[in-house]
Amino acid sequence: MDCDGPKKVLIKMLDSSFLGEVSEVVSQSEFEWGGDMRRGLGDYRIPLALQTHNDGSRVNITETYPYKGIYRDADCEFMSDWQSYYCPGVNHDMMIIESLDADTENRRISPVGLAAGEFIDLINGPMDHGWCLGYTCQERISTFYTIVRNGFNYSLAFTGTNPQ
Repeated sequence: MDCDGPKKVLIKMLDSSFLGEVSEVVSQSEFEWGGDMRRGLGDYRIPLALQTHNDGSRVNITETYPYKGIYRDADCEFMSDWQSYYCPGVNHDMMIIESLDADTENRRISPVGLAAGEFIDLINGPMDHGWCLGYTCQERISTFYTIVRNGFNYSLAFTGTNPQ
């Protein structure tokens, strides 16, 4: 999966000087969901806890989560030139999920699934910036920057073992 940098952008317009009204812009987090397999983003990446009912039966992902990416309402308009959604009157905020376990750089717990209503978003975390003898070290901190809509309940699930 791609790193999350370009997929987790939130711009808040606190006055009307830029776009003519108080509004927000959120990135198209679901870019290439189910598309180019090299991006590694699709229903098959949703953590099992979000694919399973409490009784153990499987969730119908198409019915349960028909919308992918950051939660947005009908007032949000996709702006293809920006590869983002323009959302007047909507209130999103950043939420940081971080594992403070001793093995935070070695044990991968992502992708992290974040679901609200009929939306599901996947968060992969930052890319590996370390270099070990000319190759990446395969070490990443388990810090995940997400964008959530205020006033909504979310379900959170990790692909790996939950942090302590």
